Amino acid sequence: MADYNKYYKTETPTPVPTEQLLQLLRIVWDGDLISKSDRDILVKMGFVERSCGFQIITGAGIRYLNDNGLIRA
Repeated sequence: MADYNKYYKTETPTPVPTEQLLQLLRIVWDGDLISKSDRDILVKMGFVERSCGFQIITGAGIRYLNDNGLIRA
């Protein structure tokens, strides 16, 4: 059977860093973050907003946590 992986690139979905997302249920300063790279992933996903060295979860992030049974909204 042919190896189609040589011909097509498939992207694996980026896993959501849920521990970082749960930390951001409150306003958190950059120095207190679990991981700045995880925070950057969440910002790109639209789950986190950041401003002036602080960040907090967005409505989309809360919906994600609620839909996956991690919080009750």
